Amino acid sequence: MEALAEEDWTQTFDTNVHGTFRTVKAAVPYLERAGGGRIITLSSALGARVAPGAAGYCASKSAIEMLTKVSAIELAERKITVNCLSPGLIDEGMGRALAQTPVVWDKYRPKLASGRLGTGAEVAAAAVFLASEASSYVNGLVLEVNGGLDW
Repeated sequence: MEALAEEDWTQTFDTNVHGTFRTVKAAVPYLERAGGGRIITLSSALGARVAPGAAGYCASKSAIEMLTKVSAIELAERKITVNCLSPGLIDEGMGRALAQTPVVWDKYRPKLASGRLGTGAEVAAAAVFLASEASSYVNGLVLEVNGGLDW
């Protein structure tokens, strides 16, 4: 944590937490006028797990998960559900780079019950469920899409 610059911490929170807060807040009037709706925030497997060197990222994703839960309670009477999608190791961006580094991938692959990275389509399918009427009684959930990540 000593290596984490305060500027990087602030930028991470500005992007992840403040950005999510502002987006949720801006969506509420539109959803109220529509008679309700769904809000889906985005976290990460690191919102509930420790990763050395990722204090700002982990803390910001954890904050999004709690913001989701509080927002779910506050907005429920307005027929707005708020849930959080929390992808694990996905075959895109950072996840793909991790899997292409053998010394790192050899460490994380055994932690995945599925033994593989997830796909963007698998994350999208979870998002479609959370956005659908099928999830009308799901509120305040952090849905991990992580292939059985045990870490």
